[in-house]
Amino acid sequence: MKKFREKFAKHKVRNIILLAILVIVVVVIVSSIISSKKGIPVTTVSPSKSDIEELVSVSGKVVSGTTETYYAKFACKVDNIVPLGTAVNSGDSVVIFDPDELATVKQKAELQTTVDDKSYAESQYQNAVAHMDLDIGNIGLSECKQLIQLYEQQIKDLDRTIESKQKDIDTTLAARTKQIAEGDIDVDEEEAVNQLNFDKATAEYDNNLTDMKHELEDKEDVLSKLKEREAKLETSESGSGLEAKKASYEIKAIDNQDILDSVMAATDGVKAPFNGVISAVNVLSGAETKPGEPVYTLASLDDVYADVNMSKMDIGRVSVGQKAEVTIANKVYEGTVESISNFAGTGENGNVIIAARVKIDNPDNYIVIGLDTKVKIHGQSKKDALTVPSAAVNADIDGDFVYVVENGIVVRKDVTLGISTVSAIEVIDGLSENDVVITQISNSIVEGIKVYAVPDMEAGVPVTSASDEVQETTAESASLENE
Repeated sequence: MKKFREKFAKHKVRNIILLAILVIVVVVIVSSIISSKKGIPVTTVSPSKSDIEELVSVSGKVVSGTTETYYAKFACKVDNIVPLGTAVNSGDSVVIFDPDELATVKQKAELQTTVDDKSYAESQYQNAVAHMDLDIGNIGLSECKQLIQLYEQQIKDLDRTIESKQKDIDTTLAARTKQIAEGDIDVDEEEAVNQLNFDKATAEYDNNLTDMKHELEDKEDVLSKLKEREAKLETSESGSGLEAKKASYEIKAIDNQDILDSVMAATDGVKAPFNGVISAVNVLSGAETKPGEPVYTLASLDDVYADVNMSKMDIGRVSVGQKAEVTIANKVYEGTVESISNFAGTGENGNVIIAARVKIDNPDNYIVIGLDTKVKIHGQSKKDALTVPSAAVNADIDGDFVYVVENGIVVRKDVTLGISTVSAIEVIDGLSENDVVITQISNSIVEGIKVYAVPDMEAGVPVTSASDEVQETTAESASLENE
């Protein structure tokens, strides 16, 4: 009895399997019959009204639009310097010099200025004395006035010196006369008077005093001729250009003053001229600066850009003035396309790239110069545009077209296209919202064949309803690293 039940169960399972196979065969046969009447299935959508926008995504780097390098004006030991990458505000001290060495630099510059002034004045005097008639007769008005001031000052100095010298002599002689009158000396009165007269005679012919008096006479003579020349020039013509010595003197004076100004400005430290980040440090703390060499570079954090590279496909979608979104370290900033290069370059992988610069409109101190960034540029846009999936559009030598289903037959319709994205394309002319557009095209789809429509739910646009989602590109252009 047990064996009978087992045998019956096996027959029952086999019969069920055979029945299932028979049902499948019947379904396939019926489907084939139906398909032969309806045609092959095709996925379709109806054109829908939606907002569409070209959104070009590119990669780039954050750069500063304003940088300034501080160059050393003098040699001096650096006590402290702000480290590389430090954010500073305008007016913050970036470099602190050794105060003792800074004081020495200031003193040397002041002494050099004095030496240069005296050297130039002496050369002018010697030149005037050696070539008095020739030079005074040919110098210009400007130089003439300067020489007049110079000689007037020298004459005043000589007058004071001579007066002081003469006063010393008179004081000495007066003291001697008083001693003789009061009998405070041991020698005979007559002998004392004779000695006094000798001292007076000696003082009058004092070589030093005599030389100064002669120099004074010479200078007064030169001054007189200079004033005559000045009067003639003021009534006739303007003076000529300065001589080479004067030009050299003025250059040295400017250089010395520049050093003095720099030293004074650095007394409390070299200040940052604007808000920014230290992007280069060329001198370490404890080292000495060298005149003319860079010390540090400051990159502005208020004038910041994203430098990006676009592909040749994107160049037609982007123009100066378009708005953008710049993502830096997961923070999104507002941006504006400021410039697009007119020169196409080649990336590391051989693709064509076009450089563009996007200004960051709302920068803050969280921005990191040199960091990679993602930029989305907002291109053309339109409200309520008639769109179809990008995959539904074809093109041949006659132009753009789509296939639609009309009464179960494939029909070609030529279309005029507008804004396009990776996922959708605007159709300006050639279609209506009532058309049924084939979305997935294969070699088997040709005009005139029988088909039946199957809604393409993956296209994101139902057959009979419109989508309100904004279409945008997702493909990225070449980045600065040619990603």
